[in-house]
Amino acid sequence: MVQITASDYEYLFPLHEDRTLELEGPYGITVIEIHDGAVAVVDSPGRRKICVQQGQIQRSGSWLICLPNQVFIKIIGQESPIDAHSY
Repeated sequence: MVQITASDYEYLFPLHEDRTLELEGPYGITVIEIHDGAVAVVDSPGRRKICVQQGQIQRSGSWLICLPNQVFIKIIGQESPIDAHSY
């Protein structure tokens, strides 16, 4: 699942359903794309566009933030962020 917090709202979307979202923030519209099991910010009104440059995330616990526009994106779920175990 993708948890998106923008302004005073919180949204949950399945990661396996492709969609494009336009969320209003204090500085304008942030465009988020969920595609092929990953999520990315494709446009944001921030000057330096750091959240756009971060690319996509797809693992549980990963997050993106567009601080000037107050948009926070996090992947939540049961999937473990650990790649391997050794004994």
